[in-house]
Amino acid sequence: MLISPPFLLPDPPSEETLLEEGLKQPGSREATTSAPEGNYPLSQLLMWHTGIHLSAPNGKAPKKLPVSAIADGTVIFIQNQRFFLPGTSAQKGDGQTYNPFGDKPSWCDNGMVIIEHTTDIGASGNTPTKVTYYSYYYHMGNIHPCCTVGKKIYRKEEIGTPGKIYGNDGQLEMGSHYWGDPTLRDSHGKIIDLNPKIKPKIWFPRFDPSIIHVNSYNACDSGGFCWVSKPHSGEININRVADRPFFSNEIGRVSVLVNGGNFGYFSRQAYAQYIARLLSDDTETAKKKTFDSARNNINIEVDFTIPQ
Repeated sequence: MLISPPFLLPDPPSEETLLEEGLKQPGSREATTSAPEGNYPLSQLLMWHTGIHLSAPNGKAPKKLPVSAIADGTVIFIQNQRFFLPGTSAQKGDGQTYNPFGDKPSWCDNGMVIIEHTTDIGASGNTPTKVTYYSYYYHMGNIHPCCTVGKKIYRKEEIGTPGKIYGNDGQLEMGSHYWGDPTLRDSHGKIIDLNPKIKPKIWFPRFDPSIIHVNSYNACDSGGFCWVSKPHSGEININRVADRPFFSNEIGRVSVLVNGGNFGYFSRQAYAQYIARLLSDDTETAKKKTFDSARNNINIEVDFTIPQ
């Protein structure tokens, strides 16, 4: 089965350009980190995230390129976008105005299409071995009128337009997951019931929010995996930064890589200084000391009094 990116340049100079432009993520909104926005499986504020954000290349001005199906398949779900009412603006508290970068509400479109794909991956004797996987396209704007549930869709066929994510136009969230089909279908492929022989599948504990919320072992496993697999500045693993000399700049860099934003930045600077005095050979005895936070010319005062 052939697979294409969801955004297709009309005349790409090379296959490399086609893939780079068709799968480009939005740039980072944090001046102190190069981590792209909308990662998988964790995004801003270490929240569970099911796909990656993509930025549509420019089409015929002023429009962005449309969203296309990545492979042949069948549409199994559609959610039409809920648009702004004329004359209104994003209101804080609305589920579609979540903004991880600040308090100002920013609109996210919620149009969605899910496509089921089935292909042969070999055979056992004369019996083909098939695999089923699903691609989903979220934060879409308009969904193409010919894209309806049950319709056969072909690779590169337009299914709609990219929408807004955090108030930015021309973006899309994309995901592709293998998940065994739990349904019973008739000879025409129509869903008639759930298959009682197939047990419901669960996410691996490392990524299951309901598990890491209550299980300390899996929570540490999830955090450790995120730590050692985090991409940054052309490298992978936050230890590449944590192993550098102990300075405020490096503490701040680790804080941003762990958190993805400003939340807890100054507290982490203070805790790091406190722990460093306890664990190092530092002979300083002052109960309070002021340090440069390495951000916005702000200093922090650390109380080194040992709790009783």
